[in-house]
Amino acid sequence: MQMNAQRQWFLEQGPWGETHQFEITHTVCEGKTHYQDYAIYQTREYGKMFVVGGFCQSSQHDEYIFHESLVHPAMIAHPRPRRVLVIGGGEGAALREVLRHPSVESVVLVDIDHQLVQKCTDYLPEWHQGAYHDTRVKMVVLTAAEYLNRTHATFDVIIVDLCLDLACESTRHLYERSTFEKMKQRLAPGGIMAMQAMELNGLTAEYASCHHIELRRKIAGIYRYLNSYHAFVPSLWSNRGFVIASDETYVNRYTARDVDHILAERRLDKLLRYYDGETHLHMFSLSKDVRKKLSLSETTA
Repeated sequence: MQMNAQRQWFLEQGPWGETHQFEITHTVCEGKTHYQDYAIYQTREYGKMFVVGGFCQSSQHDEYIFHESLVHPAMIAHPRPRRVLVIGGGEGAALREVLRHPSVESVVLVDIDHQLVQKCTDYLPEWHQGAYHDTRVKMVVLTAAEYLNRTHATFDVIIVDLCLDLACESTRHLYERSTFEKMKQRLAPGGIMAMQAMELNGLTAEYASCHHIELRRKIAGIYRYLNSYHAFVPSLWSNRGFVIASDETYVNRYTARDVDHILAERRLDKLLRYYDGETHLHMFSLSKDVRKKLSLSETTA
């Protein structure tokens, strides 16, 4: 009992009626920027844990699952991604994965919260692994909408790594259809967009707190091809959903052999810990109940 009394816990309380509990050994840092509260905890199970607004964003021991899933399906689907836009992703891990592709010549990282990016740079080197110091990277401190309105640049791949929350002022604009249309305009011919899209399972795909179906409705019709896919991330206690969209590339057409061949050509097959051809097939194979809900959402869009 005395040992239990000395244990510390981080409690993640969701609006959907669940509470997730993580044992922490100490607090690495915590504070508040102009936009949001943050904390970095050292947890017993997952190593460092990056928390924003009271919710785990990623953890040291399994962030690779999330970030490889977010980045590589879009990157391998483009024959030669040279110019990439990353929106959000302050931990630097999505940036790290983009930079693994040898054809990449430039990456623009857009994040409104420069203070939080600096904290991640200082305290989460395991995530970014020096990516912020790569000469190919340019950081822009703006909201996604502001940047898309101001730039005339085009990109081969756009990766969106933001905590999507209608209650959050700094990300609410992403739910405007006009923002997705402007994002499409910033894609070069053959370009591909991928973004994280909260939970994706038969129980929560349509909940207001999860947004996956709502997100698909917003994007529907802008692109010729739109796919949902998923990956289970233990520290997030859920099947995380993603969407990928393009006018010219149907990512579902890739076989396991196709994916493995591209990864080997780019010398990524030995670098990646989660993503490969077999994993790709798993990620894009959705369960019957999820497929039904996604189908119904399209008929009511």
